[in-house]
Amino acid sequence: MVFLRSPFSPELPPALAGWRVSLRVPQVGDYDAWAALRIESRAFLAPWEPSWPPDDVTRGAFRSRIKRYLHDIEDDAAYPFFIFRTEDQALLGALTISNVRRGVAQMASIGYWIGRNYARQGYMTAAVNTVLPFAFDHLRHQIHIISNLLVDESKLPLEQQYREASEEIRRLERLLRTPIEMPPLSSGKEATTVRSNIEKSEYLKAVEVAGFLT
Repeated sequence: MVFLRSPFSPELPPALAGWRVSLRVPQVGDYDAWAALRIESRAFLAPWEPSWPPDDVTRGAFRSRIKRYLHDIEDDAAYPFFIFRTEDQALLGALTISNVRRGVAQMASIGYWIGRNYARQGYMTAAVNTVLPFAFDHLRHQIHIISNLLVDESKLPLEQQYREASEEIRRLERLLRTPIEMPPLSSGKEATTVRSNIEKSEYLKAVEVAGFLT
């Protein structure tokens, strides 16, 4: 049955153009922009990621990363994208459709990270909005969005950062027309994870009613 396998192997997924952002599969030539963004955002991203190995941002490690991305696409295991700002093609972050499941349970997860200087400006909302048609039209999945919210006490009071994160989630919620639960803020907690399932039927209804992707 055709729907049980990737429609792209051995070809790469197409570049995706959306409002304010564009997405495409990472390339070896992206190294300089990627390394600079990762290094300047390291403290911002650290609470969400495993400890970085010593060679994490080296050119050799990046080449290995690209090879792994291509293997994942070929195996229909994951679909990685870099996110670029439309106006100047600045690299903003990355988004990956992973944990792809075929057969009866057509499911996948979306995870992402964004550079510190681009956070909470609506870019990731736009990127998720851009990748959803690809996920539903080409991969035919239920999508499980994993949204990591950083609370950084070194810059702003805990309550203020949580409030700003809540506003970002509300914007995403309005775009997708689906509820996203915002966990309560716990004293001393530095990281909050928000998860939301989106069914294809819900997505199609949102497009029909709101027309936000037309």
